[in-house]
Amino acid sequence: MMKRQLMFLSLVVILLISVVAVNILRKREDLTNRKVGQQTPTPSPQRIESAQLTALPGYDGGGLATRYLLDGKFRHYVEVDLPVAPNGKFYEGWLVKDEEKSEYFSTGTLTKAGEKFVVNFESSDERYDYSKVVITLETTANGSDAKPEDHVLEGNF
Repeated sequence: MMKRQLMFLSLVVILLISVVAVNILRKREDLTNRKVGQQTPTPSPQRIESAQLTALPGYDGGGLATRYLLDGKFRHYVEVDLPVAPNGKFYEGWLVKDEEKSEYFSTGTLTKAGEKFVVNFESSDERYDYSKVVITLETTANGSDAKPEDHVLEGNF
């Protein structure tokens, strides 16, 4: 349990550092592009929320999902610790409003980034009514068929 708490705390720290780094880079870019005497406001993320993702029975792993508004766009980022998917399989992210009514959508295929798997989703539509995050193990032969397969990790905002 302590290991999970440390992992969760580490993910939160990484997220906060990432948000700060993005803001610093934007400020530096704004200063470079700004004309003398001109004020340029720097946008900052709004309505930041996070969800801890935990493994379902039979699976190992865990991670953190975040969502926020930046520059008028809804952004959703997932970073998880999972084993490499077996041959013929891949991990896919989902945001879920009501699974029984098939109110969910894919946020994309998770890609390996160092020791983690990540997915970064962006939309001009706010998706705050989709409060559940699911990571599934999908069959490559089926592709991204808009049908979630085996649930591996889940969490709620």
